[in-house]
Amino acid sequence: MIQFAAAVTSWIGARSPLKSVPLLRQVAYGTAAAVAAAYQAPVAGVFFVLEIVLGEWIWRELPQLALASVAGWLVSRLILSAGPLFVVHSAFSPSTNALWTLPLAILLGVCGPMYQKLLRSARFASRWPLALVWGGLAVGLLSLSRTTVWGNGELALMNILKGNQALSSVALVLGLRLIATTLCVGTGTVGGVFTPTLFVGAAIGLTSAQLLHSTAPLLLAVVGLSTLLAAVTHAPFMAASMAVELTGQYHLAPWLLLLNLLASLIARKISPHSLYAIATPTPMDTASIA
Repeated sequence: MIQFAAAVTSWIGARSPLKSVPLLRQVAYGTAAAVAAAYQAPVAGVFFVLEIVLGEWIWRELPQLALASVAGWLVSRLILSAGPLFVVHSAFSPSTNALWTLPLAILLGVCGPMYQKLLRSARFASRWPLALVWGGLAVGLLSLSRTTVWGNGELALMNILKGNQALSSVALVLGLRLIATTLCVGTGTVGGVFTPTLFVGAAIGLTSAQLLHSTAPLLLAVVGLSTLLAAVTHAPFMAASMAVELTGQYHLAPWLLLLNLLASLIARKISPHSLYAIATPTPMDTASIA
């Protein structure tokens, strides 16, 4: 959705007689609207553009980005109805469970660069004859065990955030989806890795909660979703706003932002490259991904 919106905006902008707005800015506005529409997350749409597409805080662009993002969000509400996409029906309060979120953020800060290397590990498969066929076949075979291997991970993420799955089931789906996503990226399948990353973070968080016998497993699932996204995108503000807008847990925003900053800092110390470098052959091309 995000890539499609950026491509369409770029195509229209290049042919538009209105040249007062630079093409890069037009693509940025289209991307903000797409993020807000796809995830019903208007605040995350603005931060996505500032931290990832533009790569810098250009304050004078805030009004235009906010307008584009809200427009996309409103259209999405009209078509898909309102409400968080993955609402979590739990009221988290300060308790000893919150102490586990700190080591989880550190763990996922370390795992962020490892996750990116995993996604890159099968890029050789793009040179195979009929590479997309092999990618589809692999996903089909893996889905014989769990149908939630299909798609971009929305159904799997929804199941995770219900919090009623057994540890063995969560671990199995996590493993199968990691294999499927890696093969799809490697064979060049058209699609994204944003939502799959949300699932992986939530699954690791929920698994950790179950291993620790935490009484608030969904808290660690939300923290896992947020901190892994921050670690792999190096966009802590976007990840925090995305997590709270997706789940409806708005009161967690300050704590998630602190954890995201920590996870992002650790990930940057290990590797300077973010998730959006995986589609480029060299680090110099990273900035071109929007």
